[in-house]
Amino acid sequence: MKNSFLNNSDNFYSLEHDKETLFCRFRISEKAKQNLDVIKLIVLVLHGYGEHSEFYTWLLSEYKRNENVAFFTHDHYGHGKSSGPRNCIDNFKRYLNDVDFHINEITKIIKADKILLIGHSMGGLMACHYAIQYPQKVTSMILISPCFDIKMVGKRGIMQNLLFFISYFTKSAKTLLPLDPNTLTHNEDQVKRYVSDPLVYHDNISYRILAEISKSINYVVENADKINIPYYLVHGTKDEICPIEGSYKFHTKTESNTKIMKGCVELLVPATLADNSNRGCCTGTARLFGMSDPAKKNFDRIKLVVFILHGCNEHTEYYNWMMEQNDDSIAYFTHDHYGHGRSSGKKNYVSSFNRYIDDVKFHIDQIMNILKIDKILLVGHSMGGLIATHYVLKYPKNIIGMILIAPCFYISHVGKRSLMQYLVIAISNISKSARIPALADKTDISHDQEHVKKYRSDPFVFHATITFSLLAELCKAINYAMDNAHKINVPYYIVHGTKDNICPIEGSYRFHKLTNSINKNLKFKGHIMKFTDLS
Repeated sequence: MKNSFLNNSDNFYSLEHDKETLFCRFRISEKAKQNLDVIKLIVLVLHGYGEHSEFYTWLLSEYKRNENVAFFTHDHYGHGKSSGPRNCIDNFKRYLNDVDFHINEITKIIKADKILLIGHSMGGLMACHYAIQYPQKVTSMILISPCFDIKMVGKRGIMQNLLFFISYFTKSAKTLLPLDPNTLTHNEDQVKRYVSDPLVYHDNISYRILAEISKSINYVVENADKINIPYYLVHGTKDEICPIEGSYKFHTKTESNTKIMKGCVELLVPATLADNSNRGCCTGTARLFGMSDPAKKNFDRIKLVVFILHGCNEHTEYYNWMMEQNDDSIAYFTHDHYGHGRSSGKKNYVSSFNRYIDDVKFHIDQIMNILKIDKILLVGHSMGGLIATHYVLKYPKNIIGMILIAPCFYISHVGKRSLMQYLVIAISNISKSARIPALADKTDISHDQEHVKKYRSDPFVFHATITFSLLAELCKAINYAMDNAHKINVPYYIVHGTKDNICPIEGSYRFHKLTNSINKNLKFKGHIMKFTDLS
C-alpha cells in the first residue's frame, strides 16, 4: 500500500490480496497526514452482508472531530466494488483473512497504539471472530446488531444440519427466503436507497454463505469467553433479521471487564470513538445521551428523562454542557434532527414538519422501552421549542413539562398569517430548493462573540440561507401551534430575548396568553443562552 493512499484526494484505494481486489476507503485529518505520529487510534469499520462500505461514509467523517483517529473500511470479498463472486464464499475465514491483511497494511504505515473494530450485522460477527483469533491486534469493539443468530436458521438443530448438508454439494444454490428491505429500518429514504443501490446484493442468500455464517456464529458463541477486550453492543429488541437473543447469549458469556449492551427498538449505529459511549445513531439519526455512571449501571436510579431539541440548522453538540449535568436521577437525551448535523437527510429541507415530530416520538419510545420511565421533560430551543410544542399537542402522555428557550413562534420578515407567508408557501410548492435572502445576520444568534465565531466555522452547521420549503413548513407549524395553544396544559417555562431578531418575542407573548397551563412562566433573555442564565 506504501504511502500513496495518504495523497489520494478521493479517500479510497485498492489492495490486492489472494488474487482478489479489496476496495478500501479511509479518512484522516490533514494534520495527521503531515505527521502520522499524532494518530493514536485506528478505526476499522466492517459492513454487513450484501451491503458495502459507502453506507458508512458518514461514520468515517468523524475524523473531522479528532486528528488522533484514522478511519478505514473496505468492501468485503464479493461485496460492493471488491472483486469475487457475489453471494458465494468457500470459507468464512476469507473475510477474516482480508481483515487481517488490511490491518497489517495499515499498521505498516500508521503505528497507532489502539485498534477499534466497528461491525454491523455480519461485520459484527467478523469483528468478534477476528478478536478471538487475533486478540493481540484488537483493543476494543463496537458491535451494531451483530449477527449472533439468524431468524431463518436458528440455533443448532435439524434446520442448521440440513443447511450444512445442502451447502456441501452446491456453492451457488439460493435459499427461498428473500430479505425484506423494510425490516432493515423504518426510515423510508434509507429503504429506497438500499433497494435502488446497484452495489447492494438484492437476490436471495445462498445456502453456502448462510452455512458459513452459521458456522462462524457457532464458533463465536462457543468461544465468547475468550473475549476480554472492552466492547459496546447495541441491538434492536425487534430485529427481524438477526434476533437480539443471540446478542444476549454472547454478552453473558464474554469475560470482558468493560462491556455494555443496549437494547433498542431497532438499529443503533454508534457514531463514536472508542472512549465515547454516550453517542449513537438510529437509522441515520445522530444521537447523544448524558447519564451518570451509577445510573448507567442501575437504570432504576433514573426518575426523569430530559429530552433536548436543538434549533434550525444547528446540531446537538451545542448542548453538550447540558448533558454533563451530574444527577443520578436524571438522564439526558437528544439527537440531530433529520437533515441536520450528522443525521442523514437533505440539508435545509423537510417534506413535512411532522417528520421532526415522528423522529422524536420514535426516539422517546425507545428510551421509555429501555429505561421504563414515564416522566419526560422537553427542552427546546428556537425551532426545537416549536417541535416540543407540537409533540405535546400530539403526544401529551408522560410529558411533565417543557422548557422553551427563544421558541420559534414568530419569524422575522414573515410574520403571522399574511401575504408574505402565503407567498412563501406558494413558492415552496413550486420549488423545493429555492432559497430566500438572509433573514438575519449570524451575529443575531448570540451576544457572545466566541459563540458566534464557533457557529460560523462549524462544518456541521448549515450556513446557506433557508429554503422556501423549510420556511413554509415552519410557518405552517407555527400556525398550528397558535391555533391549538389552548390545548397546552402541561407546566412550561419560556425564556426569550426582548431583542431577538430571528424569532421575535412577540410570538412567545401570543403563545403564552393562549395556553391553559396553570403553571406557566415567561422570562426575558437572549436568543441563545445556557441554564446558568435562567436563574
